[in-house]
Amino acid sequence: MSPRKAEDVTGRRERLKQIGKFRYVLLCGVLEFGFAFGLAMTTADYIWRDSFNWNYELSKLAFVSLFLGLFQGMRNWGEFREPVPFPPNYPPQK
Repeated sequence: MSPRKAEDVTGRRERLKQIGKFRYVLLCGVLEFGFAFGLAMTTADYIWRDSFNWNYELSKLAFVSLFLGLFQGMRNWGEFREPVPFPPNYPPQK
């Protein structure tokens, strides 16, 4: 694996900014992280439980996918802020 170049990171950041916060949270949060985590929990329950209730497990999958995905997506959206210069550029004093 080769390390990422600064141009690749900047290009990816700009593409993700273009799709907007709502689509980013939906795609990268709910459909990626949330669904994967919910599916893992449902699979673990399927393996471990003697009585598997499909209604309960599907509702748990939907709940975990939605709320955990929304949380993760909104949390990661802050990664795409513009960096703050250090030291800050203050306007000149009058």
